[in-house]
Amino acid sequence: MLSKAIIMRGLLYLLLALPVTLSAAPEMQDRAQQTPLQMAQLFYGPHPSQTPPPSVNQTLRSEECRVQPSRYLIEGPLVACIINAAEIGQAPAQALLAGLYYFGMGVAPDKTKAFIWNSKAAAQGLAMAQFHLGIQYARGEGVKRDDSQAFIWFNKAAAQGLVDAQTSLGILYVKGRGVDRNTEQAYTLFSRAAAAGDEVAQYNLGIMLLFGEGVSKNFDEAYALFSQSSAQGNLNADYYLSVMYDMGYRKKQTP
Repeated sequence: MLSKAIIMRGLLYLLLALPVTLSAAPEMQDRAQQTPLQMAQLFYGPHPSQTPPPSVNQTLRSEECRVQPSRYLIEGPLVACIINAAEIGQAPAQALLAGLYYFGMGVAPDKTKAFIWNSKAAAQGLAMAQFHLGIQYARGEGVKRDDSQAFIWFNKAAAQGLVDAQTSLGILYVKGRGVDRNTEQAYTLFSRAAAAGDEVAQYNLGIMLLFGEGVSKNFDEAYALFSQSSAQGNLNADYYLSVMYDMGYRKKQTP
């Protein structure tokens, strides 16, 4: 239901969201003197579906987190900084630390600790942490599976505009997990996320339109959505494009 790629995209966002004071533009600095956060900002943009939370000055002091540019971003010195920031209550650091425990990056993997830190950040209203907490409840990772709790946390994150959470919430509505089955609400959520470019939402919306799942069948729209999702690497969308071809569907040619 929820891919590692989606979670990793969220972890990258959280890394970028951790506050750090930039004394100059990253491209103007010696990379050997940059913090991991500055290096990440040089190569990546922020997560597109959530604006960064308000920064708190000096959560991380750059001199504590310097690494050589050839070294991986998540290593001992940076982990120590993240732990310190998490322990003093910084929500982005708490959520990032949860991700490190979830995947075992720089620390021993521990889904229970991931759940604990996600819970702390989610309680502070951080949408990405709310989304990750929903994942853990939905999968029963680090906590007993609870679809009702998964729904609650996906709903909170989706309400803040987090596209991945909107897609996940739509899936719960389609499957009737943690909430009464409601294909109309699922269609609304998938449509919103698909318009924002989410390939999973595009695929699921295509399925609904192809088979008339709670909505009138529309092969043209289904084909367009599968094509958009396929272009982003969704292999399930590839499969249904071939299914539609075998069914005799041919893309209409524009005059």
